[in-house]
Amino acid sequence: MSSEATTHLKEEKMKLVAVTLYPSKKAGSAVYSYKLYQEVAKHCEVVIFGDEDAGKKNTIRVVNVWRRNSFWAPFRLFEQILKEKPQACHFQFEYRTFSDSAASASIQMLLLLLFMIPSSVRMFVTLHGVISLDVAKEFYGKRTGAIISKVPSKIFYKMLGIFVEKIIVHTYIMKAILQQEYKVSKDRIIVIPHGVDRARRLYNKGESGRFNLLFHGFIRPSKGLECLLKAMREVVRVYSETRLIIAGGAPHQEKKDFYIDELEKKIRSLQLENQVRIIKGFLTEHELEKLILGSDILVFPYTDNFAEASGALARIMDYERPIICTRTPRFIGDLEDTGDCMMTPPCNDKKLAEAIVDLIRDKNLRERLKTNLKKKATERYWDVLAIKYTRLFGGGTWT
Repeated sequence: MSSEATTHLKEEKMKLVAVTLYPSKKAGSAVYSYKLYQEVAKHCEVVIFGDEDAGKKNTIRVVNVWRRNSFWAPFRLFEQILKEKPQACHFQFEYRTFSDSAASASIQMLLLLLFMIPSSVRMFVTLHGVISLDVAKEFYGKRTGAIISKVPSKIFYKMLGIFVEKIIVHTYIMKAILQQEYKVSKDRIIVIPHGVDRARRLYNKGESGRFNLLFHGFIRPSKGLECLLKAMREVVRVYSETRLIIAGGAPHQEKKDFYIDELEKKIRSLQLENQVRIIKGFLTEHELEKLILGSDILVFPYTDNFAEASGALARIMDYERPIICTRTPRFIGDLEDTGDCMMTPPCNDKKLAEAIVDLIRDKNLRERLKTNLKKKATERYWDVLAIKYTRLFGGGTWT
């Protein structure tokens, strides 16, 4: 082989096709994918195969290939992937990526992977959540029976472990569920933490006597905001100058902000109109950064038992702000109680109020928590993860 040909081979980039929801879709995996692939594209060629709402093009080629709730989505994707001829394909999967029905979305995912098996394309899937058997029983057992409710999840995760080269999850709790409950081989599972945004600027607030609390993210019942409002009623009795901002909007599956309307009624009933403000809708990066820098404590009072990672948490980890969260799978699998956060039981407004008051009173505790959280964040920057992702897609190992 000539030296010219050798040089050409060295310069040729790997091509990666990513199948994912993508902005302007308001979904956790869409935001995740946008941030990840902007960095991965610096190391290989990336093509996004998005749904009909994928519209944020930027520097990456984005192709609107499939439609949600369409029977033909797996067939269209299979056809277009073969035409693109990538070396690797990365699937971003939430519970309802392809359909409003979780069962239908799972079937379509497996069908697409089954089609892809004869190809030479290396396949990876990132699960943004894992449904444990207890959660499956809770959600589906009333209609189908406790035993039958577990069957779809068992089939889906087991087959996924057979069809793809690696299943990527964000926490070790998610990995443990796949191994222990669904018998997926540990060699098929790799833990890659959720990427973290670098803080573009830092700002240490002075001691003004007022403490500002912030919740941001999707606003829905599982976020425990009623509990937070009850806790705020207790906190302002001790520190009257405490303020809370709730910022965010409903996820894409929910067409109306009915829950936000209920929260506003709750604020009035608790007589917290002067202490609590809701900012509706999805914020720009600049708007969110301004809120983060203006806050003293970040609060995540979630109540659900889903094994997931929190994109809202990852967004603020690098900004040197202490956080309070609940003792639920998504936080237990990612954070250390009293080490880099304060954890409270879910749906316990008294314990939540106590944690807020403790952080307001104890400056040394606030400093310790935010320092440890910042250290964890530096290991998870998107550009740092992108290098390792690219190596993994190309046949290397995650280190």
